[in-house]
Amino acid sequence: MFSGEVRAVDCLSLRVPTGRVLALLGASGCGKTTSLRLINRLEEPTSGELLVRGADVRRQRPEVLRRSIGYVIQEGGLFPHVDVWHNVATVPGLLGWSRDRIRQRITQVLELVGLPESEFGGRMPHELSGGQRQRVGVARALASDPDILLMDEPFGALDPGTRESLQDEFVNLQAQLQKTVVLVTHDIVEAGRLAQEIVLLDRGRVVQQGTLADLLLHPADERAEAFLGKRRRDLIRLCLPQHSSAIC
Repeated sequence: MFSGEVRAVDCLSLRVPTGRVLALLGASGCGKTTSLRLINRLEEPTSGELLVRGADVRRQRPEVLRRSIGYVIQEGGLFPHVDVWHNVATVPGLLGWSRDRIRQRITQVLELVGLPESEFGGRMPHELSGGQRQRVGVARALASDPDILLMDEPFGALDPGTRESLQDEFVNLQAQLQKTVVLVTHDIVEAGRLAQEIVLLDRGRVVQQGTLADLLLHPADERAEAFLGKRRRDLIRLCLPQHSSAIC
């Protein structure tokens, strides 16, 4: 609850299965980012129960909880005063890993996101393109090999071509790594490409939960229909061409 008795998240009940991607979808101000930030205690819940790995987050030290969860935001959220190598090394260093272990892991994760350490490790964030900064952000989130990733509009600031390319890379990475991911987006096409389950939010409440096909073919109520708007026909043709005849 924020000032003025505004409930940013209200009566929200969700479960994210291990190894799956769940997308929080909705317009600006619907509670997506607040819901995400509650998971790692960047926001504190005022009621209810929130469990991570079966334990109440309020019984866990915030800094320990956050270091155990990968966190990716727009533009990667990189530290501008240090190079790529030291950005990616941040959490392993905080966890007290040995220098050799950190070095091996950085080489591995930078290779994983297509930025070889030999070429990119010494670059500063301002020397990278937007897509490269986002890749470094993903590498940093993966550096300590967390089982959970939180991704807040991770590709929202990128041009369409770069965005689609990184979405494809994420799908391939997730197929290899099988992380448990909570993704925030306002883009239903992105949600459908990246997530197995989509939760549509409005004013902090769940409007509808299901697959992309569920949302497009069977909107739960007028709020879901309003979010889809006039784009619904085009979205069905684009995302579910086999169902194009299902709507006139």
